[in-house]
Amino acid sequence: MVIGAQKAGTSTIINYLDQHPNVVCFNASSDLKNAGEYMFFVMDHLYEKGYDQSFKEEFGNKYDSWPQNKLLVAKNVAVMYEKQALERLYKHNPKIKLVIMLRNPIDRAYSAFWFAKKTGREHLDSFREALFADKSRFKGNVYIERSCAYLERSSYHKHIQNAFEIFGRENVKIVLLDDFKHDASGSLNQMLQMTGSIDDFPFDTSKRFNTASVAKNQWLAQVTAPGKHKNLGKLMPLHFKRKVRNFLKSVNNKNQKPAPISKDLREELINHFREENQKVGELIGRDLSIWNA
Repeated sequence: MVIGAQKAGTSTIINYLDQHPNVVCFNASSDLKNAGEYMFFVMDHLYEKGYDQSFKEEFGNKYDSWPQNKLLVAKNVAVMYEKQALERLYKHNPKIKLVIMLRNPIDRAYSAFWFAKKTGREHLDSFREALFADKSRFKGNVYIERSCAYLERSSYHKHIQNAFEIFGRENVKIVLLDDFKHDASGSLNQMLQMTGSIDDFPFDTSKRFNTASVAKNQWLAQVTAPGKHKNLGKLMPLHFKRKVRNFLKSVNNKNQKPAPISKDLREELINHFREENQKVGELIGRDLSIWNA
């Protein structure tokens, strides 16, 4: 399971792995245009239903014809940040292998801000303001509040430490986004090697997924934000509701790269993350000084 980090390239991992003949990925691009989040371990109301029921609802008609003896790969970038979700995942399968992709924390936070704007989660227009604004603007929606925790979700150390302690360091693959960009196919095959695969697979890594974009219409973005129209959602299967929402989001997307972060704000954030980056580097055995540049 790919458990993080948010806005660090996890959708790309899922879509590339889905090319492998012995791998089945939950909601890869061939199905829903975007790699979906498997919410079972994160959402209390889904977890209370039990895994089998949740699995049927998430996969819809695919459930009855599910291929046997294939590796199931799913992702949810919130799992990394929630210790309870990690514990639930371990209880479900203590032998599961985890993948965590890490991105420069400033770039990750800025990307998360624009993603929140695009998906109607964030109403503020200023990144600086959003970094320090009161959480009351989310009106008690804990899911959205957590996804918009821009600084906290770029502070990786304690979350990686939790994953190591619960699953064992040997069962957690840490990948740096910069390394993945340099040799995506090699990184993907290393992930599969954790599951016992020894043959390298020639992944086609030429296509990019979930690239930078903005909302054409902010009203539509807010209408399709998570948590909207809950009563309507109860009238349709979960997998169908996700298809409708993803379709509306796709037609509202405009491919456009946001303007760079101001030099002053980047300097502030470099100082903010400097000590954290040092701790992360020591934990995973990598020199992350490039993140402080």
